[in-house]
Amino acid sequence: MVDSGGNLIIADTRNNSLRILPPPGPASSLVTVAGSIYNNQDGMGSNAWFRYPVGLGFDYSGNLYISDYNNGSVRERLLPIVAGAPSITTQPLSQDVAQSNSFTLTVGATGNPAPSYQWNKNGAPIPGQTTSSFTVASAVRTNSGSYFVLVANTGGSVPSSAAVVHVLIPPILQSPVALPNNGGLQLIFQDSDGGLPADLTKLTLQWRTNLPTPGDTIWQTITTGFSVSGSDIIVTDPNATNFTTRFYRLIEY
Repeated sequence: MVDSGGNLIIADTRNNSLRILPPPGPASSLVTVAGSIYNNQDGMGSNAWFRYPVGLGFDYSGNLYISDYNNGSVRERLLPIVAGAPSITTQPLSQDVAQSNSFTLTVGATGNPAPSYQWNKNGAPIPGQTTSSFTVASAVRTNSGSYFVLVANTGGSVPSSAAVVHVLIPPILQSPVALPNNGGLQLIFQDSDGGLPADLTKLTLQWRTNLPTPGDTIWQTITTGFSVSGSDIIVTDPNATNFTTRFYRLIEY
């Protein structure tokens, strides 16, 4: 028998259960919604027991009636049992987040009954993260990874798309090296978050001849001379030898 939502409802006589097959689709799979024990007991889900359910019928309100043959009774099941498998309406978004800042991943979904959620990181379930959003209050390097959420109800389940979180940690400055023949200064920064080489697009190197003051906070930007060697970021400033003092800062966005 098919309900108003297009779900095929099955009285599984030999298995003493009530089963549903949602309309064809990615989340369509056969689900047992009641029964499986040969006995007589009213209840919800697995707590409803049958002895050979053989017939099904709807009333005008859409409630389902089950003919329970060996119990000699007619059982009632209020609908909808499954009006629709879950569907994701808003996907979680990838994001870069600075170390110690917070980030939140959110999914929007519909389904009847209301769906449940399970967040996963790098393919493994995250214990206790079973709502439509997942928050980290203070990000550390190990929070970098690929996240998705499995949205499920009795009609099936559907995974969200993957959201990649990259926790940005400032590179560490090694000892600057003066180049021969007034070639400038070579700055070497050790990568801290494993983001090379993609991180080069997120880095800005700036300089000043003195430290900032309340009336002067302007920094000059170096836009060329970046290269990567292993886990090091190398920047050459050919103009460094023209100044007695030069201060640098590396910003990662």
